[in-house]
Amino acid sequence: MILLICYAITIIITNSSIFQGFRDFFKKISPNFFGLLFICPLCTGFWVGIFLHFTGTPIHNIEFQYTLLSYIASGSLSGAVSLFINSLQQMIYYKSDNWKNEMAAVLLNELSAINNDEKKS
Repeated sequence: MILLICYAITIIITNSSIFQGFRDFFKKISPNFFGLLFICPLCTGFWVGIFLHFTGTPIHNIEFQYTLLSYIASGSLSGAVSLFINSLQQMIYYKSDNWKNEMAAVLLNELSAINNDEKKS
């Protein structure tokens, strides 16, 4: 259940119109880091998992000797599940065999827009 919450938070940050201004603001500040971070479900999901682990929300039941490994495991698990569910959602939404190419095209368009913004600056 917690992993579905991680996914929901991730999708709200990466896709919702509520956070569009937030994404645009950080894309202007740092297009190569924050611009890509907030459109990538794997990247955002990783940090959502770390944040939830930091707040005390148990994402996994594995005990690690070192706390850092526990944080990394939470982030990795959250990011992987967010990417997996998002990929399934995209595949179902597009109902296409070429959904990977369509996702790649969207990311390439975002990168092109970021590069164009950098050239204008």
